[in-house]
Amino acid sequence: MSKNSEKNNKRRDIIKIDHNLSKFKNRVFVRRYPAGDRSDLEMCFSPKALKRCLETVGSKRPETGAKGFSAVISDNPDENTVRIGFDIIEYDKIGSQNASGVMYSPNLEWSTQRVNYHMGAKDGRFWVGDIHSHPGYSGKPSGDYGDGRGDLGYVRKIFETYPFPLDFFLLPIITLEDGKIIIHPWIIDRKNPTKPLLAKVRVCDPSNFPVVELSDTVANLAPTIDGMYDLFNDQSDRIDELEKMIEELQKLVNDKLSKQLESRLAEERDMKKDLAEKAEYDTRTEASVPKEEFAEREEKESSDSRSDYQWAFAALEV
Repeated sequence: MSKNSEKNNKRRDIIKIDHNLSKFKNRVFVRRYPAGDRSDLEMCFSPKALKRCLETVGSKRPETGAKGFSAVISDNPDENTVRIGFDIIEYDKIGSQNASGVMYSPNLEWSTQRVNYHMGAKDGRFWVGDIHSHPGYSGKPSGDYGDGRGDLGYVRKIFETYPFPLDFFLLPIITLEDGKIIIHPWIIDRKNPTKPLLAKVRVCDPSNFPVVELSDTVANLAPTIDGMYDLFNDQSDRIDELEKMIEELQKLVNDKLSKQLESRLAEERDMKKDLAEKAEYDTRTEASVPKEEFAEREEKESSDSRSDYQWAFAALEV
């Protein structure tokens, strides 16, 4: 398949999101992924959350991110169910500024503080997921590379080390394609965290968010801040290691290019030197021949050349 055909197919596989944000009219779409596995859960944004998402992660360079929180709305206090979606989205300014363009890593102190704040607030909110952007058309989560590395590895470690109150994690990825903001609506299920699922996207009031059951881990929420701090700290350390590796690789590449350039310049200098010496030799040779003798040589060479032409024409007439 040609690149143009592939690009056209990608354009056909997007659908426009129904919203009332005039600033982003006809610019916000969802990638469909016809062959992808589907989630029964919808991914819902409140209008203010979607606006904040588009103004930050959706408008800045790739590998920036934000955290999403949901108001804890229960239709029946006697049931272990709540309505969940993105009610508030907070942009991770520090983590996004520190992103190398290779990978976004949430800022440790900021993430811990914001989750702690919303959990302890009077109208408490759950942390329900992270939003981040990828470069180009790359809208799928990166894999599980072990020990919390990669998008899926990060979510799996959250499930394993942080008593997350839900059995799923919302992980929408944003790409900027031909002036459009594309949302890739991934949901990660605790039961199978290596298999991302696609969700239907809807913009609505939090009172219309989908109803879900709380995970059994919700009973352990009180002591989870230290666990989350350790999780983000580990993630931050791995990002630092990756950036050091990239810097070392870039240094090796630059050193090699520098040596190649120096070698090429030396060759060019030698070539120019040889040409200059030859030109100087030719000039000295010409100057050492008396003018009368030099004129005789030119006349002889001209005469020989005319004789050659005459012989050639004679041969043609025969």
